[in-house]
Order: sequence, then structure tokens, then C-alpha cells
Amino acid sequence: MKAKWTAALAAVLFVLAVLAVSPVGNSARGLFVPNADRVDGIHASRTPHAGALLPLGKNGKFPASIVPKVTGPRGPAGPEGAPGPTGAAGPQGLTGLRGETGPQGPPGAQGPRGYEGEEGATGLQGPSGPTGPKGTKGDPGAGVKITGSVATWANLPASGDAAGDAYIVRDTGHLAVWDGTEFVDSGPVQGPPGGLSGYQIVTGASVPITYDDDYVAGTATCPTGKVAIGGGARLAADYQTGIRMTQSYPTVSGDSYGWRVVVANNWWEVSTLYPYAICATEAGAA
Repeated sequence: MKAKWTAALAAVLFVLAVLAVSPVGNSARGLFVPNADRVDGIHASRTPHAGALLPLGKNGKFPASIVPKVTGPRGPAGPEGAPGPTGAAGPQGLTGLRGETGPQGPPGAQGPRGYEGEEGATGLQGPSGPTGPKGTKGDPGAGVKITGSVATWANLPASGDAAGDAYIVRDTGHLAVWDGTEFVDSGPVQGPPGGLSGYQIVTGASVPITYDDDYVAGTATCPTGKVAIGGGARLAADYQTGIRMTQSYPTVSGDSYGWRVVVANNWWEVSTLYPYAICATEAGAA
């Protein structure tokens, strides 16, 4: 019903428009119906605007441009689809061949030798300490008084002697001293002959000291029948401060006596070690 009314309205408007533009008689001005663009006092318009009528299209409907678009609420998310089948695995690639081990590179060149440091100066001697206080004088000792001699220990008197009385027992050469209760053996009255004989300095085989040596040892051996009473070593050159003595001591191997020296080569010196021993014949030895 609304569509028919709208079509009739459109036809009436068309007739009124034709009459408005048609001339009347021979007049140059056309006469127009005063309300040709109005329906019930409302203007008609081909474009939508406020207070105007809009004609329907050929399909009997308003243009889609003026129809309001209403968006409904968003529907819930659909269920997650099942996962697709797993594709077949491709063939495994071939393992590559292992490369050959390369040759070992040549050793690097030896670095240069470092400079030898200078020997430090000798420190100043410290002052002498104060003299300690003098000790008190001790009591005089009882001393020993040799009153005679006897042939054997059994011949010593049994009593009547004062403390300190002594007798020489001739068969042993020992001194018997009375301590107030009994005789005490004080050992030989005469000691062995003093001094040394056959004094001799013996130089041992020389030992080379090379650049690569860290420690070098040398030994000097005394002749048969003599003992070492001292010893040491010397170097081929003076003032080789890079070589230091670390050990110096006497040696005994059976009836052979000597002296051994060990040195450390701290600064890659090159030299020769000459060990020596001070030898002598023991006192009383044949």
C-alpha cells in the first residue's frame, strides 16, 4: 500500500512539474505551479537532507546510502578445528666424510733472553746494640786435687778421702775423683795429641754450566786416609752474579771423604764449576 501511494505521489509531482515549465499562449515566461516541489507543504529532494522528502528508487526502496547500518553483537568463537595429519618425514641426508687432520705447525722461535738485573747495593750496617749488664760472680768450684796414683781401680782407698781428691789409675790412664761417697771415673787424664797433619787442598773434576742448566753439582774427594775439614767451589769467571751456591757440605762414602757443592743458574749463565776440598790426616792416625 505504501509503495502505491509513493508511486501516485511521484506521478502527481511529475504532472505539476510539466505544467510549470509549459508556456501559456504566446507568453515568453512559463507559468509554474507555486507548490510543484511540495507534498503537504514538504519539499521533495533527490539527495537526503533535513526537512525534505526523498523519492524511492526503481526497486521501490530508499537508496542504500541512507539506510542506517546496525552491527549486531559479535558471536562466540567457534570450536578449534582438529589438527591436520602430520606430513611424512623426508629421507635423512647422508653424513659427510670427516676431513683429514692437518699437519702440526712448526714450533715458534725462542724468545730473546731477558736483561740481567743489576746487583743491589749492600745495605748499611746497623748500629751495635748496648752492652748487657755484668753477671754476678759465681761460687768457686771444689776443684780436683790429684793426690797420687794406683795400679788398678781395685787399689783405690776405700775411705778417708775429701771430696775432690783424685788418683790416676795407671792401667787405664783414667782419673778417679772422690765425690764424698765414692770414686767417679772422669775419663783419660791425657787427651789424644792435638793438631792436624797432611794438610792438602784437592780440586775435583770441573763441571760445565750451560745456558739450559738450572742446577749443577760437583764433588772433590780426599786421598785415602785423609778427611775433609772444609771445602767449596769457584767459577771460571769472577762476578757471575747469576750463579748462586745453594748447598755446600762434606761427603762420606765408606772410607772415602770429600766435599760437594750445588749451584743454581738463575740467569742462564755459561761457566765452569771447580769444586775443591780441604783435606788433612786425622790426629793420631798412622
